[in-house]
Amino acid sequence: MKKLLSFLGTIAISGTGLTTLVSCSAKASNNNDNGENNNDQDILLAISKEVKALLNDNLFKNYIDSGDDVNLQIIYDKVDNINDSYELDNTEPDDQKILNYLSDVVTKTITEVNQTIKKEYSNYYQNSNPIEYNSNDLKATIKYVDLQSLTSDLDIDIPGIENTKMVGIELNLSYKVNLKELNKTDALYKSSNVTNNIDAATLLNNKIYLVLQAELDKFMTENTEIDLNKTAEFQKIYNSFDISSLSSISDALKNKFQNFIKNSDLQKYKIKFNSTEFLANPKSFFDNVDNFTTWVKNDGSIAAGKMYPYIGHSMPYLFFGTGDSNNLENLTADTFVNKYLENNIPGFKIEDGKFVTLWTFNLDLSFINLYGMNLSGLMSTGKEENNQVFEGKIILSKEDLNQKLQNYGKIIVEFYKNYSAHLEQNKTSFKVSTEIFEKLKNSDDKSANFLIKTLKDSFINSDIAKTLEDINIFDMSNSFRAGVYKLNDDGSIYLGYAGGWSMDFTFGSNQNIKYTSNVYFAEGSITINN
Repeated sequence: MKKLLSFLGTIAISGTGLTTLVSCSAKASNNNDNGENNNDQDILLAISKEVKALLNDNLFKNYIDSGDDVNLQIIYDKVDNINDSYELDNTEPDDQKILNYLSDVVTKTITEVNQTIKKEYSNYYQNSNPIEYNSNDLKATIKYVDLQSLTSDLDIDIPGIENTKMVGIELNLSYKVNLKELNKTDALYKSSNVTNNIDAATLLNNKIYLVLQAELDKFMTENTEIDLNKTAEFQKIYNSFDISSLSSISDALKNKFQNFIKNSDLQKYKIKFNSTEFLANPKSFFDNVDNFTTWVKNDGSIAAGKMYPYIGHSMPYLFFGTGDSNNLENLTADTFVNKYLENNIPGFKIEDGKFVTLWTFNLDLSFINLYGMNLSGLMSTGKEENNQVFEGKIILSKEDLNQKLQNYGKIIVEFYKNYSAHLEQNKTSFKVSTEIFEKLKNSDDKSANFLIKTLKDSFINSDIAKTLEDINIFDMSNSFRAGVYKLNDDGSIYLGYAGGWSMDFTFGSNQNIKYTSNVYFAEGSITINN
């Protein structure tokens, strides 16, 4: 079975992987192909994540042997103890020779990764490649390695070190991942060392770690479990509920580690930090499909291809069934949260006093640059003969999680009450002011996007919304991006089956969790009256 089948109805969201999204574009149509297009976006994100991991694992491992290519010999002359950093310039002939070697290695690795992805997703890449790369998009910075000071200050004796040459190298590779008409631009930072003696360099790396380990053990002990709302560097993430964003978690941990080094005995050494990732092998709560019901994506919103089973769990049907003119009286933040956890994200249902694990991770030593030398390997605990790779956790207590979900639920409840909503099975009607009704009625833009945005903007600017906690990280969206409303004969505004649309309530600074309250499928509709 091809990998494609495992993604139908699921998603790996942005932010839960190592990728930093630079651009993602797609053409939206006004028809029911939007469900398929939405699923393609999910698959593109999953492919991009896999591409990043494969490139990181296979491209320029710990050391580059300068004996591999005659042109690499000149790399040692690019830096010295005075001019200790130099970015290779492709307009300089000698630099171009080095860049050509590096680019050839990148091209070979990308070709291998392309073949791997094409085998897994053969339905998508019959006559095309997933990765698009231009050699001009490879940047390389050379750094002087002061081996004499490094071995002297750390009191390390390495046989043959006096004849060893080494420079550090930091690579910045830009590339694009394509899927049908979708594309996603990404970048990979990779650090390594160029040397004429890999054996000596490997032994030096290992002995450096033994010198650093006592202090690093303190950091690992302090950060085995990081409580998101009880740790200063992470409270901003809790406040914005940006819990599915790897970049936010990574930046916070980098900052915590850098502060630790500055205040530790290690600050006496010449330690700098690279642009590479500090977190290795990150695993997110949002990557585990078991934390979600089968009809939702890994953010809680409706999954493409799962609209029929989801209908029974959308807001009108799930909460009120046949409906009642006073049905909003029974809609509270508590009832919403309980239903949402049960029917969308059961992984958030934890016992009192317990914690949910949001992330697990290892720590990559390549983030550290010591006297110009880029370290390698994963941070580990224990003695050399009995060490274990460190694994840390980002956790959140039930009480802190529930507080955020209650805020989310209260906002949604007040949204419905603000518009005196009536909900029945998969239909919802809203009562709006004359001003809002006329704005919708007379607008040239009669897209579902415009209707949803108009309702959201009016609500957010209301007096009640201004009193709601976390209203600043609340938003609304249309995951299918299509749909057009019309004027009914009775004078109401009607958004029905035509096109593909959904009304999603999102929460978190990067729309980290969502709830699809209404969707176009199976007679789903929204009616606006004044």
